Amino acid sequence: MKTPILLINFNRPHYTAGLIECLRPLEPQNIYVSIDGPRGDRPEDFRLCAEVEQALSAITWNANVKLRKRGLNVGLRRNVKESIDWMFSEHDQGIILEDDVRFGPDLLQYFSHGLKAYIDDFRVGALSGNNMVAHLPGYPRQGTEDFLCQMFHCWGWATWKDRWILYDDVIEHDLDFLDVPLDQELGSANATSFWRGVAQGFRNGTVNSWAWRMQLSMLRAKRRFVTPAINLATNVGFEEDSTHTLLKPAWLKDWSTGIFNQPAVDAKILKEDENFDHFENQIILGLQVTKSLDLGCGRQPKNIFNADMLYGIDIRDDLEHRIKKADLVLEPIPFDDNYFDFVTAHDFIEHVPRLLYCPARRYPFIELMNEIYRVLKPNGSFLSFTPAYPSPEAFRDPTHVNIITDQTYSAYFDEVNRWGQMYGFNGAFRILKQEWAGPHLLSILQKVPTPAGDIAT
Repeated sequence: MKTPILLINFNRPHYTAGLIECLRPLEPQNIYVSIDGPRGDRPEDFRLCAEVEQALSAITWNANVKLRKRGLNVGLRRNVKESIDWMFSEHDQGIILEDDVRFGPDLLQYFSHGLKAYIDDFRVGALSGNNMVAHLPGYPRQGTEDFLCQMFHCWGWATWKDRWILYDDVIEHDLDFLDVPLDQELGSANATSFWRGVAQGFRNGTVNSWAWRMQLSMLRAKRRFVTPAINLATNVGFEEDSTHTLLKPAWLKDWSTGIFNQPAVDAKILKEDENFDHFENQIILGLQVTKSLDLGCGRQPKNIFNADMLYGIDIRDDLEHRIKKADLVLEPIPFDDNYFDFVTAHDFIEHVPRLLYCPARRYPFIELMNEIYRVLKPNGSFLSFTPAYPSPEAFRDPTHVNIITDQTYSAYFDEVNRWGQMYGFNGAFRILKQEWAGPHLLSILQKVPTPAGDIAT
């Protein structure tokens, strides 16, 4: 393997040794090693940094190893930047690995493929070997293809010289970018507030992260990060001698590495995934994220409530990754309880039968309303937009089997009347809005607790 690899080290020889063992199967030919110097007030650093250098003797295959070590410590941020500058002073592309990154041979194969495949895609700022959330419940993607995301992850990454020069080590002082352009790039008020807070932390000295400066630099340049469908690298550095990663987040508990399946065609069109971005914001940054589900959505779910994450359900086969296939006349909604802030149904409710025998008697419309109630969060909203009686359009389509009136929801599903109980409805809705839009009846219902003494939900 000829692609240059930069190994960033400090005072942890056991980590350096582990990193070299990860490299051994592919025997990379060009290795750059950077060792930050000892801290003047830590006598043990002088011994440990020397042991890091000694650990390099484990590189026993035929490789061109270049070493850059410092006499005294300059800190992670400066050492990372200047080490990457050093590698790119001699090469146009490269892989960057800190000493606590662990991986199998698939990671380097993934980088070799990506550096070649995406070199001319100038939406790309870098490639990350991390997919930190693919193992979690509620993960919004399917498939095996690489994709583009907003968030930069540095536990094993690669880039090109012409992208690295976009890195701004003092980007926190670009107040013009941190105003309107940052909001436009992120598309989320909560995410914008978070990253503006990070920039403020840079300015007042409470935050000192090169990786987050990389994040903001690439957002300013309108670049994104290639992300694998399955995670390819982990981090073992959650110990007392770590610079930033002292405690392992709970959401990384079952995190592991998988296998990279190189596509048959090297060059392909990378897609951005806003749902993935919002999911990461929620899990990693702890940002509040709203989710909406559109029933009977076809290939394009509607996002009437402007939710952060958008999902859909349809019976078609040619569905995008964020849409699940289900027949809601016969099947439950395939999501967890209390999962959505919003559920919408546009020209769909009229296609759900009121009564079926298959073989026993069932009430699919009642069952669907129970399912909508179940997957909505407390106080979540359900929007129904359907042709309704007395408009002739309610009857015109021969597949319309559920004729709604302006009293259906208020009489059978409202928190006051709830006549639907006699047919098995277990929830309760509050009617927030109901109005006519031509032949269509627009109804917005809010999930509320069932009245005291009623059936528990």
